[in-house]
Amino acid sequence: MAVIKRNSLSGLVGPVVVYTMNGQQIIRARPRHHKKSKASRDAAKQFGLASRISSGLRHLLHMMLHGINQKKTRYRFDAAIREWLNDKQAINDSNNTFLLLRRFQFNEKIALTESLRAQPTVEWVQPGKIVVRVPALVPARDMVAPADATSVQWFFTFVWVHANGAGGSASVHELAIPYNNQKRAAQTFEKSASFQTDQLAVATLRLRYVTGDGNILMDEKWLPAGVIGTCYFE
Repeated sequence: MAVIKRNSLSGLVGPVVVYTMNGQQIIRARPRHHKKSKASRDAAKQFGLASRISSGLRHLLHMMLHGINQKKTRYRFDAAIREWLNDKQAINDSNNTFLLLRRFQFNEKIALTESLRAQPTVEWVQPGKIVVRVPALVPARDMVAPADATSVQWFFTFVWVHANGAGGSASVHELAIPYNNQKRAAQTFEKSASFQTDQLAVATLRLRYVTGDGNILMDEKWLPAGVIGTCYFE
């Protein structure tokens, strides 16, 4: 409803809005409120769920992501989770791994897949066990490292959250490998995990380089970190 104040009209007049600005009367179209379709509401709900799941996982991975640009990682990881939610049928039947999330790289400046030629494998065993197999390798041949590196720390982190974004747990394992030309035998290790139904589990690996002075290199160009396995327990 419009009213007249000081010889000026102000308010709604049918499909337009009348108001005074800088001593002049302005008329503009009345804002339209569009009702969202079911598809739009579902998309918004899916977007919010993906953000909650991504946030829960990244919170559990905060130590592994230290030194890496978190803002860029957040948006890309949100997108990867949305892809997973849009197609939960994208499963590799041989090891129950979601292909859409596998090999996600947390650092755009250096990829784990390029820094490590001998990739470990992850097996999710119910109830409550993770089996990781590290292949035989020659460190100086199968790992890319800075010239002054004397050893490489493999920092494994296993995280899982409910598919509704609630809760979450984490488990870690560290492995130190001298950076030399000596062949290193394959090895296997296991981690216990309290898996439950309707949980998304993600296994990650970050390489950390120790230099000759005993310090860990924190240059972002030498912080490879990525997903090495994922699983969803229905």
